[in-house]
Amino acid sequence: MLRIVGYLMIAFLLLNTGGRFLCAQTVDTVYVGSLPVKDAKLFVGTETFHSYKLENGQKNLTSITRQTITPLQAGVSNAYLIESVHVDTKGDTTLGMLIIKASDFSLIHHKVKATADSAAVTCYGHYLTGWVVLPGQPVRLIDLKTPRPVFPVDGPQPWLVSLLPLREGYSALVPRFNMWRGKEIWSSIKVLGGEMLEHHGQRVDCWKVDAGPMGPPGYRSYRWVEKATGRVLQSVLQGEAGQVEYWTLAE
Repeated sequence: MLRIVGYLMIAFLLLNTGGRFLCAQTVDTVYVGSLPVKDAKLFVGTETFHSYKLENGQKNLTSITRQTITPLQAGVSNAYLIESVHVDTKGDTTLGMLIIKASDFSLIHHKVKATADSAAVTCYGHYLTGWVVLPGQPVRLIDLKTPRPVFPVDGPQPWLVSLLPLREGYSALVPRFNMWRGKEIWSSIKVLGGEMLEHHGQRVDCWKVDAGPMGPPGYRSYRWVEKATGRVLQSVLQGEAGQVEYWTLAE
């Protein structure tokens, strides 16, 4: 009897959805050590990114970021060192240093030094220790125990999205430790489809990815990830129609 009821429910869904429910995509929850990022490799080298503000049809440069990713030996572990120098048009400079394990991309050490604020956190097993300095506030210490190793947040430019098995319809939720907030936050990834991107006069086959809410309230982040290399060639923060847009382009 239950089997008959099950068949009737499937028939009902097919008639009322055109079979779309059969194509529903599952959502990966990507923890440190989970299969989606196993054996993935980061793009090693130096890249430069130019960021712009697009307003009323005018495109104005806001900052330039230079990011270098190199292999590193951290104690007994193989690691990646991600260093960044971010300079805005006001002359303010932000220096970033991130060390992650090469085996699972979990946090080892993250430090950011900016003109007005700074922060640092180090992971020892399941313990996180560090500090945060924000304008006009006392130093806030980080002293936490986590149930599992953690991914760090991105620096000025995204890198974790490059490690995911992007494909048509792919979706994922990724928990990451944000030292500025002193807690784990969840970011979403959804592949909207393939798209040809004009990049320095060449057409490049990319995945267009919705990276979820980011930046000012009401804005979402979109990224164009080159299929062949996993490099993020373009990022755009978009709000409602007519609002200012923020673009970042890999050079």
